Amino acid sequence: MSEIQGKSKAEGVALSPFALSARQLSQQIEQMRRDRVLRGKVVNLEEYRQMRERREPATVLVVDNERALSQELSRILEKEGFRVTAVARADELRRALETVPVDLILLDIQLPWLNGLEFCSALKAEPALRDIPVILLSGHVSKDDIRKGFEAGCDEYLTKPVDTNRLARTLKYMLQQ
Repeated sequence: MSEIQGKSKAEGVALSPFALSARQLSQQIEQMRRDRVLRGKVVNLEEYRQMRERREPATVLVVDNERALSQELSRILEKEGFRVTAVARADELRRALETVPVDLILLDIQLPWLNGLEFCSALKAEPALRDIPVILLSGHVSKDDIRKGFEAGCDEYLTKPVDTNRLARTLKYMLQQ
């Protein structure tokens, strides 16, 4: 019996010469498991760093009919590490929303085929799309225009010409939320 007691104490289970009940044995085993977990690594930092490096870049959907601006925004955002999908027509927008996993939308307010404020409102009203951040781009700088943009549900309102440094900071901030 002393041989069994010596083994059990080394493994962290204290046995008395009397038999343990099943409940006591279960409690001691559970305590051993907890102790093992507390001594072990909870997070392997190297694995975590590698996982973050393999993460896909965020996809930004640029909706603007001005090709030059759209191309410039795409170039800047790709340089910042974003994946960019640019659309200039309604059919391209529909196709992009159906096929591309979009993380953020840059939306021009004045498009010949779409009212940006109405589209933003409709997007935010749709349960499957409401969590996608929308940044409105506009040449209108009055407080009333900006207020209308936020009332439509946008997450940010930037004016044209676009300050590219501010745009990059804003996108990074919004995608971290």
